[in-house]
Formats: sequence, C-alpha cells, structure tokens
Amino acid sequence: MGNTLSFGGALGLFASSYMPACNLSLRTQEEYSRDLDDLAGFLRRLGIDDWAAVTLAYLEAFMAELERRGLKPSTCRRRVFAI
Repeated sequence: MGNTLSFGGALGLFASSYMPACNLSLRTQEEYSRDLDDLAGFLRRLGIDDWAAVTLAYLEAFMAELERRGLKPSTCRRRVFAI
C-alpha cells in the first residue's frame, strides 16, 4: 500500500490525536466523527477505500448528496469543516 492511509486508520488518528489537540468539545468531536464516518461510507459505496484517491469531485458529490437528503445548511457547513 505504500504511503496510503485507510479510512479507518485516518479516522482513528483524527479522533485520537487531532481533535483533542484542538480542544474541541466532546459534542463537536462526536459530530465530526459521525460526519467523517458518513463521508467514508459514501466514498466506499463509490468504490473508494483510500484517502489518496479522494478528489474534489468526490467531495462535491458528497455535498450534493447531503443536499439531496434535505440536511439543514448549518449541518452541511459543519460537515465541510469536519472534512
């Protein structure tokens, strides 16, 4: 796999290292984790299992999916921050 990082590995590092270092509240950490899990699930459904393969087009497709789901704009903005 070289220098690639799986979704699970990356999300684990984000949750255990990055978020606590930023002093994010527990609620924000939980929301960001859910948001990123949702993104990872979306990408897996498209056959993407490696962060290195994620492009802007995939992220735009994810945001369009969130709009199709009828999520509030504030929820969509939070998901962009999490990404």
